[in-house]
Amino acid sequence: MIHASTKTGANIVDPALKPIISELKSVFKYTSYKLLNEQRLNLSFNRKGMVNLPGNRTMIIMPTDMQGKRIQYQINIQKNQRPVFQTRVLLNNNSSITIGGPQFKNGVLLFNISGSAR
Repeated sequence: MIHASTKTGANIVDPALKPIISELKSVFKYTSYKLLNEQRLNLSFNRKGMVNLPGNRTMIIMPTDMQGKRIQYQINIQKNQRPVFQTRVLLNNNSSITIGGPQFKNGVLLFNISGSAR
């Protein structure tokens, strides 16, 4: 989970984000990126994984299918156990994607999701 914000006169990048910072800057227009936490899930197809988020939110992620060399994920975010966001993504095997999330502390939360199928 990444906190992204725009701070006047500040260009702060957490060193832990160095491997993906060029991707973040090419898609998002923030000046500050800080890694809040990292959680790894080892999920089988059609098995849900849950990540607790700030503000009584939960992200539910589930790999649902393999299409060629791409993994399909169903991603849902709930607040107080009510759905507020849902999407499906096709992710190249052994790659990642970053999606924007809810507002948080004068910025937003970003989620970098990576996957590999054996």
